[in-house]
Amino acid sequence: MGQQQILLIVLSVILVGIAVSVGLTMFRGYSESAAQDAIILDIMNISTLAYQYRLRPSMMGGGNGSYGGFTLPADFASNSNGVYSALPDETGQFIQIVGTSNVYSGATITARYDLNLNLVAPAPGGGVGSGGNGATAGYFKNGWGD
Repeated sequence: MGQQQILLIVLSVILVGIAVSVGLTMFRGYSESAAQDAIILDIMNISTLAYQYRLRPSMMGGGNGSYGGFTLPADFASNSNGVYSALPDETGQFIQIVGTSNVYSGATITARYDLNLNLVAPAPGGGVGSGGNGATAGYFKNGWGD
């Protein structure tokens, strides 16, 4: 073979290697994004259960206007996406739901809701109680690759 042909083969191998590397990186990014979306969806479902509990009168097993006393049903504590916990604050005014990924070790998403099921800023020091410390409301992600 001529030198030109060997050069073309070497360049082709390099280009294929780069393409495979880019493809794997993109797949990892989409996979992580899908895992985050699945956990957020589960958190939203749990928040709806907590809200229903808050609205239900105490004589019907509800919170009578408070998240206090809400416990996460066993069916919602874990699934293929992650493991979840729901923690009402001491006043019953807020509930914090944490989802820990089963796929990405140590990766969590935390959401904190008020009495009207609005996302609110996290409490100072990472607790569940009131106060926002100037942070914005949303889903807070820890331990993800971003």
